[in-house]
Amino acid sequence: MAGKDHFVPIALTTVIPSFSFLLLPRGMMLRLPGPWPLLLLLLLGSWGLMPPAAAQPSGVTAVQWFQIQHVRQDRVRCSTEMPQINYRPNTCKGENTFLQEDFKNVVATCRQPNRICKNGLGNCHQSAGRVNMTYCLLTGRRPQCTYRTTYQNQFYIVACNNLQPGYPADLLLPVHLDDTVPLGPTHFG
Repeated sequence: MAGKDHFVPIALTTVIPSFSFLLLPRGMMLRLPGPWPLLLLLLLGSWGLMPPAAAQPSGVTAVQWFQIQHVRQDRVRCSTEMPQINYRPNTCKGENTFLQEDFKNVVATCRQPNRICKNGLGNCHQSAGRVNMTYCLLTGRRPQCTYRTTYQNQFYIVACNNLQPGYPADLLLPVHLDDTVPLGPTHFG
């Protein structure tokens, strides 16, 4: 009987597709001894089940948030630009890239051939040419969230989706900066 007092029931009933192997059928309880429930919650948070530091603010569309996070026409300093991306209290985004590009050119990238994104989806597109960009890497935590600024000239890969609020339903628009690459597409043959 005393052993039962050391178990804490946790109901895992939320369906999260990428982590479905962790879930139990609706209504089942997972009984974990000692500090394990807290450690499990911390682990799930580190896997991205909790909102990331740069999660999209409410009232802002995915396209607008992409523009805020990644598009500037001129060279920027990370210390000046990152505070608006770190809008959540006590959070610092670990890294961010600003494309020195007109937004209409980034939209045009969505018309390039499809390629596989890092997450396995096929809605990514690589820029036709290199662009200047600013890479920001977190070097100091809150409250300052200090960043090292590195200027680069690379290709970029964006994930694009249609059906974005305020735009024609069939227009593909950038919603995520998937990667930057120093070299262009590889051609075989």
